[in-house]
Parts: sequence; structure tokens; C-alpha cells
Amino acid sequence: DLVYELNNSNNIASTTIQIGDNRPDLQVASFALRPSNPVVAPGGTLRFDYEIANRGTGPTFGRDWTDRVILSTDQEIGNGDDIVLGSFFRSSDVGAGQSYSRFNQSFTIPANTIENRYWLYLLSDASEVVSELTETNNLSAPIELIVTTSAGGSDLADLVVS
Repeated sequence: DLVYELNNSNNIASTTIQIGDNRPDLQVASFALRPSNPVVAPGGTLRFDYEIANRGTGPTFGRDWTDRVILSTDQEIGNGDDIVLGSFFRSSDVGAGQSYSRFNQSFTIPANTIENRYWLYLLSDASEVVSELTETNNLSAPIELIVTTSAGGSDLADLVVS
């Protein structure tokens, strides 16, 4: 009201606008062991393939993120028993409806892993760098994995007191 006017009631107008949410939504499309044998020895190596799809309505906007392979003693991620087996950096855009894949990747089960039944997960955008439509769907379904010394394939030493 710095300008003197005859009528101040006609200084406002409004209209309806629609604002879309064009954010990406990264999801694990596939995660599989190669071969699909879910038994490995401590210190042994597993190979796998995976695909991440952007099922959102927008691109990843030039953000860089990391996908992680996680070993857990239970079916809950983030409760303190998780072991990160590998991290995979992604530095290029993924448009809406597009995906990216990694084939024949590998990781080693730590030599000090206790014989047990574990659950293997893939977590896309593990540090939540990409602003997504939904942040709760970046985790793969679990793959059951048995870690046992009877699986063979390990080059671990076996020291014996004589």
C-alpha cells in the first residue's frame, strides 16, 4: 500500500496451477547369484548380476549414488548385524523408465564370517542421495545364503597346534 489508489480491493488475482512431482524412483529390478547356488565358504567368492530401474516420472538429475550388497544374519537391514560386502558407484543419469545393469560382479565373504544362514540384499542409492518419489523401496528381496566350511572353494589357512 505504498501507492495511493482509489480501490485497493482489486490488487489480487488467483488461478489454479498444477505442479507435478517429476522425481525418479530407483528400484531393484533384479538381483541374482551366478550360479544360483546359495552356499559359500568363509573367504569364498560369489558372483552376481543386478539391474536397477527408474520407475519414477523424472530422471536422477545428475546425482551420483552408491548401490550396496549387504549380508545380514536376519531379514532386517540397519539393525547392527549388517556386513557391507561391496559398493558400486553410479555417476550417470538414469531417465524415467530406463534402467542400468551390472553383470558378473563379485564379492568375497569375509574370512571371519561365522558358519550360519544369512540373507543377502542389494540396496540402491544406499546413502539416499537421490531425491525419490519413494525412499522405502530401494531394497531387493532377500537371497538366502548358507556360509559353511563344508562348501569348499576357500583358500583359507587351517593352522593346527602339533
